[in-house]
Amino acid sequence: MPRRFFALILPVAALTGFALEVVKGNSGDPFRAAVGNMSAPWLVFALVGGFVATSAFRGAVLGLLTTLVALAGFYLGAVVVFGGHLGDQTGSFVHDFMFIATANKVWFLLGLVSGPIFGALGGVLRRPLHLAFVAGALLVLEPIVVMTLRERQLPLIGVWAVDSVPARLLEIGLGLLVLAVASRSRMRST
Repeated sequence: MPRRFFALILPVAALTGFALEVVKGNSGDPFRAAVGNMSAPWLVFALVGGFVATSAFRGAVLGLLTTLVALAGFYLGAVVVFGGHLGDQTGSFVHDFMFIATANKVWFLLGLVSGPIFGALGGVLRRPLHLAFVAGALLVLEPIVVMTLRERQLPLIGVWAVDSVPARLLEIGLGLLVLAVASRSRMRST
């Protein structure tokens, strides 16, 4: 993959993270909160970031970088959404970003694990079609796992504290769309 492709991934990851936070907003709407807190897109960021690599190790590094950039975009979005209503209200954008990033450091710590794992997976995928199938499967399976764990009343990390079945169905639908497009592409190439 060309380096310019990777140069595009980082801004797209940052902007998508930002957009997820803006969609989530501060309204308390369970649907918007669940869309903003979907887990699979964060795994897909790392997967795509790693896909441009030539090895699993390089994929892990690029997956980590892509994940951290996407998270930074998400929390930059939070600073904009909350508009100075964070911390001690100094009004400093940088201070507010540091405050919210520190308050949510668990997601950065989890990104230190998920980014390299899914980046390495992306690094061993050699064809865009394989990438599409894995990304589609992540989008379909993650909400099914979450809904199953909720149904069995197993403890979940705070990301699922606000849930919305319509948002989960939207994620499954998006995953099925990715899988359908990938299947159609595969059928055309054979």
